[in-house]
Amino acid sequence: VSLYTINQNTGVLTFVENVAAVTAPQSIAVDPTGRFAYVSKWTTSDVTAYTINQSTGSLTFVGSIAAGTSAISVSVDLTGRFVYVANADSNNATVYSINQSTGALTWEQDIATGPNPYFITTTGGAITTPYPIISLSPASYPFGSVPVGGNASWPVSISNTGTAPLSVTGISFSGTDFSVDPGDGTLSTCGTAPILAPTGSCTVSVKLAPLSLGAKSGTLTVASDDTVTPSATAAFSGNGGATPCNWTNAGSGNWNDFNNWSCGHVPNSATDDAIIDQENNVNYTITMDLTPVTLNSLKLGRITSSYTQTLTMVAKTLNINNASSINAKGAFTVNGSTINGPGILTNSGTLTLTGASNIINADLANQGVLNITSPNANVT
Repeated sequence: VSLYTINQNTGVLTFVENVAAVTAPQSIAVDPTGRFAYVSKWTTSDVTAYTINQSTGSLTFVGSIAAGTSAISVSVDLTGRFVYVANADSNNATVYSINQSTGALTWEQDIATGPNPYFITTTGGAITTPYPIISLSPASYPFGSVPVGGNASWPVSISNTGTAPLSVTGISFSGTDFSVDPGDGTLSTCGTAPILAPTGSCTVSVKLAPLSLGAKSGTLTVASDDTVTPSATAAFSGNGGATPCNWTNAGSGNWNDFNNWSCGHVPNSATDDAIIDQENNVNYTITMDLTPVTLNSLKLGRITSSYTQTLTMVAKTLNINNASSINAKGAFTVNGSTINGPGILTNSGTLTLTGASNIINADLANQGVLNITSPNANVT
């Protein structure tokens, strides 16, 4: 069974997924509330019931029940209480009742027809029993990269697309570094246990606040009295990213001065990216006056510029955890100091090792100028 969403303005279909239906599905029918779908199957001579996710349209298998021989056509009556199946090779039709909570079918009777019935339909009647139907939008959301120590929020709409009031009994979230605020009055308007009238809705706010680097995922769960989808879910993903710390001083200065950095603190964390590439229209030098300094990565110098951006360290230790670079207009002077990986350091500018002794315990990819004047330079 293939599922598609329908563009409400153009009618264009967008593929969602294929759902296995064993072999030779012949016909499909949806109940009037939009909660259940039924598929008749020729080869296996049965009919399969599914629930319909009100947020995504995805089908969830409920069960299959025997029909007559060569079940070819299925129909749901307009009251939403019965399913009818035409059986082409047993010359009859089968009647089932629908469990209003689960969508499962119960056999009621077989009725004789003329030879080889190939189509069945129902007319008349009306939906007499109101039902609440929960819907979450969006059903999923990718936050992308959020810096460690920062946060980002996104609203999720909880809607009742049914014909009876919907009672929400619980709102929760599972997942690392995610949280949900059901009622902050801004992105969130639901409170903790809203009752939504038909066509009513409210929003909750999902927040990602990474405490560490790396991929994050989580699930929002909303419990309600929707008997078909008592626990509606929405999936979220994101990534804990490094905090960009850009050099903002208009000229030269010391590393250990938070006023020189855009991140509001001195970069010295495994979650900090130190970026020294401001043009400034002048040659400038940054003096590393702090040790040890640990970074996620270092980016020194612009690729093209009329000026040079220089970093110098004397008797200091720099630890870089991920790929770092000295770009074409960057100059890094290392005097009696140590640079540790595991990050690789790519030099496309100028790297100078001077002073009594220097140790580089990191992979060095030299594509630029490497000056070694130190009598004891150990590059491993």
